[in-house]
Amino acid sequence: MAMPAGGVTVGPRVALFVDYENLYYEDTRAYGPEGVRHLASDLFVVARQCGPVALAEAIAPFDDIPGAADAFHEAGFDPVFSPGGRIRNAADLKVVQRLMSLDERAGIGVVFLVSGDQHMVGAVRHAQKHGLLVAVVSCKGSLSGKLKVSADRAFHVRDIREEAYRLRRSGSPELGLEEWASAWCRRGRSEGPEESPEEGPGDRGEADRHPAPPPASEPPVLAPGRTMTSPSVLKDYARCPRRYRLLHVERREEPPSVAIFVGTVVHQALKSFFRLEPADRSWQALEATLRRAWATATGRDEVFASREDEASAGRQALADLKGFYGAADRRVVPFELEVFLTTQVGDGITVRGKVDRIDRVPGKQGLVIIDYKTGKVPAQEPNLIDEFQLPLYQAMVTEAYSRSVEKVVLYYLKGNTQFEFRLEAPDVDRAKAHALDLVRRIAADTEFAARPGPLCRFCSFLAGCPARADVEARYTREAKRPDPDPSDLPF
Repeated sequence: MAMPAGGVTVGPRVALFVDYENLYYEDTRAYGPEGVRHLASDLFVVARQCGPVALAEAIAPFDDIPGAADAFHEAGFDPVFSPGGRIRNAADLKVVQRLMSLDERAGIGVVFLVSGDQHMVGAVRHAQKHGLLVAVVSCKGSLSGKLKVSADRAFHVRDIREEAYRLRRSGSPELGLEEWASAWCRRGRSEGPEESPEEGPGDRGEADRHPAPPPASEPPVLAPGRTMTSPSVLKDYARCPRRYRLLHVERREEPPSVAIFVGTVVHQALKSFFRLEPADRSWQALEATLRRAWATATGRDEVFASREDEASAGRQALADLKGFYGAADRRVVPFELEVFLTTQVGDGITVRGKVDRIDRVPGKQGLVIIDYKTGKVPAQEPNLIDEFQLPLYQAMVTEAYSRSVEKVVLYYLKGNTQFEFRLEAPDVDRAKAHALDLVRRIAADTEFAARPGPLCRFCSFLAGCPARADVEARYTREAKRPDPDPSDLPF
């Protein structure tokens, strides 16, 4: 999750759980991958009124919802995969399991549960018996009556959105969450809510569901620090501190782009393709996986200005995959596909990333990491300073599976271009040190100044950027620069 710009947050630690299966199928259009980014951003802003967010998980059959796992990952959530297809309530079971195990996580006192499913009632009551406060958030029409009366607080997604808007604009909350959460500090997490033999948790009165705040003289509980980030978030800061702040501190929204949409769909197609049996991996099968992922992806109407634009992007994606199909080893059985892993870089900092594909080295115990890229092939060969995620991926894989990594491949689908890296321990150490240095610089930064660069012309925040005039002047000079004259060559 994004690191705070400064200051110390007091209060209980907060856990966020999103039953995304329940949310998505209740309103597919509103809560597709782009809607996820908005919701996740609002949840973080609002939940931090109670205390630091120490755990954030979204549970769903993500294989059935292209782009959603990436959207949650980018928003600071851990995507937890549940079985899809026709297995009913599989996500519910995983959510319940996580709620039931919260009493083992020291310091968590408040839970935000995004779900309206009545299957959650037992787990909510279990959490309350162990001293946790539970707020339930649901979308229109999906909240079970039993779950509503069992929760300590119940909100509509609209309430969270409006509270986040107020906090961003004026810093003036109206839901009273800070005072509500401070009750946890007074009673302590070992003291669950008392129940009479005649009265269950679902029958508690309004005063019991909204405990009074502690006396003003009682000091709040200071939660231990926990910082989790990702290579993409750190790259945002390295590229431009101002962009980092807008995206990950203020949680500004970026408009959907063709590049992101196509990249998400192509990654999903390749994942589905390599899950097929090798004998079934025909070109027709790969094309079908792309078309299926494309058709089920949300936000198409917002991304493409016209059917012609969408057709052009689709044909280009098929051409890129055609080149990949002709050169790839289609017999390989991947060791893992799109797995989220973590590594520690120091000072209690965890870096989490998604590894696209891991293959076994034939006849050996070693592994090969493959990182797909759907953008343009760089003019110069990539280096491990700019692509420091690659050594971090190696650390994640080695630590997760206790197996060595023989090489890491940066695979550009355009032009079927591969860059291979055989990394040693010093490469991994340097990448971890670089990541830790970026984390420390973020924590110490008070200005988050704009850093003009070659990617500024593609930035969604250029219009209001203090460096806009300099950026536009530079691009104007470059546009007026005459083309080189081949007749002036010395040969």
